[in-house]
Amino acid sequence: MRHAKAFFLADFQRSASFFLAKVIYLYNDVTCTKHQIGDCRMFKVIIDQPVLSKALVRGGYAAMTAEGQSENTRVADPTRGCIKIVASKEQVSFESTVSQAATKFIVPVDGTSVVVENEGELCVPIRTLQTVVNKGKSKYKVAIEFIPLAEDEVDNTKKKSKKPPTVVVQNNGKIVVWFSNSEANLKHNVKTFPTTDFEVVPFQESPVTMKGKAEMFSAPIKTVAFAVETGDANEVYNHVGIDDGGDKLYFFGSNGRRCAVVSSKKSDFELATPKRKILVDLNLLTPVMDMLAGETISMVEDTDDMHITFLSGNTWVRLMGIDIKKRDKYPDFNKIMSKSVDVSVVIHKDSVVEVLDHVSAANKERSRYEIKEGASHIAVSSKGVADLEASSGWIKCDPIAKGLATETICLSTSYFIGAVNKLSGDKIRLAFTPDTRIARLESETNPEFTYLMQKMQEGV
Repeated sequence: MRHAKAFFLADFQRSASFFLAKVIYLYNDVTCTKHQIGDCRMFKVIIDQPVLSKALVRGGYAAMTAEGQSENTRVADPTRGCIKIVASKEQVSFESTVSQAATKFIVPVDGTSVVVENEGELCVPIRTLQTVVNKGKSKYKVAIEFIPLAEDEVDNTKKKSKKPPTVVVQNNGKIVVWFSNSEANLKHNVKTFPTTDFEVVPFQESPVTMKGKAEMFSAPIKTVAFAVETGDANEVYNHVGIDDGGDKLYFFGSNGRRCAVVSSKKSDFELATPKRKILVDLNLLTPVMDMLAGETISMVEDTDDMHITFLSGNTWVRLMGIDIKKRDKYPDFNKIMSKSVDVSVVIHKDSVVEVLDHVSAANKERSRYEIKEGASHIAVSSKGVADLEASSGWIKCDPIAKGLATETICLSTSYFIGAVNKLSGDKIRLAFTPDTRIARLESETNPEFTYLMQKMQEGV
């Protein structure tokens, strides 16, 4: 009889425990601990749609990169394409990380636009969550809630699953995203992943070596971006750079044969003391600058000598710099910019555009420029590679100084055209030293922008 009572009591306790778990879920007013429904953390936040949308863009930036959305990456580690959301009484943080980038964004709990009903954390595919949230109207409040499954449901899920046990899909719950003030009862169920598999990245906040308005960074970077080889297989010339030039900062981009350089006054920044030449992947950096537009950015050179962290308010972005072994392969344009030139000619921009357009019809890759003492033009020619045998023309220029020996150089026609389209003003200065490999182009009205081209061997 005692055994029967004991069995009955144990069965009653199990039923009561399961019932308690269900009650906890239904009322959703405490944090779940270990019950028969498994090891879960009850989670519920309610956030205004515009606030959540911004948080997903900033906190999910790393997961939305090409690496984070790569099928191979997500198969190896699904959390690479996820955003981790951690809710506490004071704040809700949004984080994502891949090997090349990591980002974090924090929104404070104010009880109105951001409400945390149950603390906890979860890991959700960023693209899916963004799609769902962006479908909601800006007046909506978005509720994100973790719903655990009962133990018997978990067992059934495991038995029915055809996936190997190594797959890390969380099988003891799901995320329900719903619009709490929508009359249409809009709800979405989203798959979750264990937060224990999410890589937590330390964000270094000091020492700050550069600080200024976002436009002070983004404007020169966008100006030199056209010269960058974004698809460089060696992962050297897909980077954009910042270097210390004394009283200036040099922003530069290059593909190894040409380079665009913008010089900025250090006095325009609140702080401008970079410790080394900064080189960051352009494809990673550009969206960060767009994301932080209009804000003040602080830049930190991490102590590992590899990463660069950008800070702005409640946003942290950590980007991988160039590999240390590859850094020395990048030309030292700081030294090149400091060298003097022997030949300098002022050419008329409208004439350059027309002549190079015709000359490129014969050969887009190579054109020959003949500079003579006292002349008011530069003779340009190119040899064709097909039915068009040759093209030539005269570029107008200011009278060339006397005493200058006749000089002939060969340059890439397409690179020259690319530079002209970026240079402002009516006149452009072409400068070079005969026995060096570099030719320089600068606007007469905007000396802050310089374009460098590698001279080509005579062959036209």
